[in-house]
Amino acid sequence: MNYELALILKGIDSIVPVRKLLEKAKVKIVKEDDMGKRRLAYKINDLTDGYYMFWTVSGDNKTVIELSKNFKLNADVVRFLFTKSS
Repeated sequence: MNYELALILKGIDSIVPVRKLLEKAKVKIVKEDDMGKRRLAYKINDLTDGYYMFWTVSGDNKTVIELSKNFKLNADVVRFLFTKSS
């Protein structure tokens, strides 16, 4: 099943650890869209800017749940959202 993953990261250096998490979880990256550094609509943990990344990934539901747990614990991930893709 395909999922769209939207991430706001602390910086460009955070992409590598997130990509490693995706590879470790054995999800297939179908598409990657780098939106770059943008100003946040409101402060999140004293941050005013974030690095936006969008991925389309292929994996199962258990993998998405496990990745969500890892993203919650990862200090480099400011916000994330998984949505099912058709």
